Amino acid sequence: FEAVDVQLDHVTRESIAIVAQTIGDAVETGFLPAAPGERQCEWCDYQSVCGPQEEYRVGHFKPKERLAPLIKLRGMP
Repeated sequence: FEAVDVQLDHVTRESIAIVAQTIGDAVETGFLPAAPGERQCEWCDYQSVCGPQEEYRVGHFKPKERLAPLIKLRGMP
């Protein structure tokens, strides 16, 4: 790990607000799914919990519209 300085400007504060709102909404609704991105399961220590097919389940069975906020967070700079 390394320390990275982040300037607290308008963009940063807006990003923090989006992250906080997204996490708050997920906790409030109780929708905190395992939703790994492509090939992330290869390195995960929790495969014994989710099983080896979590990436497949995300792509085929989990509601994409409910995963949209998480996907949006992952795409933020």
